[in-house]
Amino acid sequence: MATPAIAALRNALPDARIDMAVGEWSRPAVANNPRLNSLLNISVEAKEGTPASLLRAARYIRRGEYGTALVLDRSPLLNSVARMAGVPVRAGLDSNGRGLALTHPVPCPPGAVRHEVEWYLDVVRALGIPAPSERALEFYPTEAASQAARHALDAALGMSEAGASGGEERLVALHLGGGSNPGMQLPAKRWQPQRWAQVADWLAETYQSNILLLGGPGEDDRAAAEAFKAALFPATRTYVGDLVGKLTWDEMGALLKLCDLFLGHDTGAMHLATAVQTPVVAVFGPSDPARYGPWDPSGRSVVVAPPSVKSDAEALRRASAQGEPYHSMVSAEEVWAAVQRVYKLRLHAAGAS
Repeated sequence: MATPAIAALRNALPDARIDMAVGEWSRPAVANNPRLNSLLNISVEAKEGTPASLLRAARYIRRGEYGTALVLDRSPLLNSVARMAGVPVRAGLDSNGRGLALTHPVPCPPGAVRHEVEWYLDVVRALGIPAPSERALEFYPTEAASQAARHALDAALGMSEAGASGGEERLVALHLGGGSNPGMQLPAKRWQPQRWAQVADWLAETYQSNILLLGGPGEDDRAAAEAFKAALFPATRTYVGDLVGKLTWDEMGALLKLCDLFLGHDTGAMHLATAVQTPVVAVFGPSDPARYGPWDPSGRSVVVAPPSVKSDAEALRRASAQGEPYHSMVSAEEVWAAVQRVYKLRLHAAGAS
């Protein structure tokens, strides 16, 4: 979600050196971004950073002799790293007075319901740099990842090389995971696999679409995949290719670029789909789509959520502890209606082109 801010910086400052400090876990999201000069491998957890680790990060950044730092995080520790590094201009988010180390603080009240992408663009705007909201997320798969994705597609569905390249095949990606991030385990983000199976049955029957099952390498995602497949009509199973745990982030991005539609939850994979311009239908809860939903300036993506969704920090902590089933109020029929609305438009556009 930081890539629109990165793009705005590069557009305004074509000759600037723009480096990004990023931890190993999130590095694949920007590893191939051509708008960046380089990546600084710095892992500082806002909640667990020790004084020694903060000082090491500050010394590392100081060697770069940077004139400006943008901190796209609400952490006072990360704000202080830029100050300790001697960066003279420091723009970032000021939530509850935690931006004391910033020279250009952006007021960010916890109760303000606004998309994260907009907050990051505000940090760029604080420096007097234009940052239009129409900028989309960006991801750049490598050629090697694109080839690996096509091979995985062939293996999963038994497709010919012509079919894997597009042809008449209709490809829908379904990501069953979500809610597993450093510092936050929130399985309540996941809709029931059995309801996804109902949607898959209707996709196969109505559109004869191939469904690519995606997820991470963890046991939870594998269990969800098996529950999903067990709930399918037998005739639907021939339309399903299981790629759970088999793709790198780069390869998943390349694969999603080939798909007509992405289905899933509030996950990094959902944002990856929009970053490669694939429309999304996402089931949300307890996180708030107004803050974390698919950032799709084209307006093609749709969110289905319970009538009342709260995503303030305390509500998320309670949901994490209780495993509250926020999605029990979302029916398969509601999701199917959204799928039909988005998918028909996508297929019509593909046919017209």
